[in-house]
Amino acid sequence: MKIILDRFSKLPISRQRRYQLRHQAKGLCEKCTAKRVTGTHCLKHAVESRDAAARRKGCVKKYRSITRIMERIKKQK
Repeated sequence: MKIILDRFSKLPISRQRRYQLRHQAKGLCEKCTAKRVTGTHCLKHAVESRDAAARRKGCVKKYRSITRIMERIKKQK
């Protein structure tokens, strides 16, 4: 197994957080290897995150958000 030596190697953090920081530095989603469209997630995971937050908060209305707009555009293609 090849050992990765970079600026995140010596930090006292978990392997998962190190993985997330490396992906952020490359401009990728924290959870997968797709290009990110929001601050930390690709469109798929941004939508999942938005919906999970709405369920936690008990929201019923679907307000106009950037992820909803992007999701609609992607479905039209």
